Amino acid sequence: MQIQSFGGGARLASKLQFRATMRMTKLNQFFRDAGAALTRSPEVRQAVSQATHQLETKLAKSVSRSVERFADRFENAKPKVAAPVAVGRGETDFVKGLYRELLNREPDLEGFNAHMAGLARGVSREEIRQTFLNSPEYAEKQAAPVNVPAPVTPPTAPVPPPAPTVTLVEPGAPLRTVPLRPEYAEANIDKSSPEAAALSAARWARSKYSELFTRAEDRNVCAEIMTHVIGALRVAGYDAHRVVNHASMNDGARWGSDAVVLNGNVFDVYRAMGQEAAPVAQNMGPYAAGRLRE
Repeated sequence: MQIQSFGGGARLASKLQFRATMRMTKLNQFFRDAGAALTRSPEVRQAVSQATHQLETKLAKSVSRSVERFADRFENAKPKVAAPVAVGRGETDFVKGLYRELLNREPDLEGFNAHMAGLARGVSREEIRQTFLNSPEYAEKQAAPVNVPAPVTPPTAPVPPPAPTVTLVEPGAPLRTVPLRPEYAEANIDKSSPEAAALSAARWARSKYSELFTRAEDRNVCAEIMTHVIGALRVAGYDAHRVVNHASMNDGARWGSDAVVLNGNVFDVYRAMGQEAAPVAQNMGPYAAGRLRE
């Protein structure tokens, strides 16, 4: 009896066929012994022989069909392997992109070759991507804390210290025409001599109130300029006051336009007035006794 083998089930089918043959041999021997024991008649022996042959034929066909069915089930149960797929430049870029996107690094040779082989066997791109997402390396990177830079606080402008409180002390009796102002304390008065003091006060007023010198043809404006010069000297500790030239007048023409009395002497502090005014300190002599102090 011959039984056709089917692929991977050939070896198992051969074993089954061998066992069936052994059983049939034992069965034949049984019938032969039984026939010999029953009778020695040629007719009986022929009948027994025919019955044995028919039984052997049926048994062989039954075993053959069983083996064939088993072999078919064995072949159908084997995993189907897809035909190799051609791997091109697109697959190469796809795998490299997964390494860079999901693992934040360049591919290693072993892993890259394994994924390329998978694509060549017919594994889909989605399955390859899912392999990356399920990898321990990807999970570790997802669990790592993200270093978020601390917010940058814009620098704040430094707060200037509060201006010092200026205590203004007037030397001598106060002057009704020269009110003291805190800004006069800003003047850096040179106290090395009365001339130096007058000159530094004139320079400071020329710089601090430069807009007044554009209107210095007005005697009232000149009086205002001299108010600032005298005020800066008085805050610095000098007993300075105006030069009264015309006591009968009550406007700017009453006083000298560019003169100041400092420690009893008259000083011209500007050479001319107006835009071309240049600070000077020319001692014009003592202020006459009995003249007004304003």
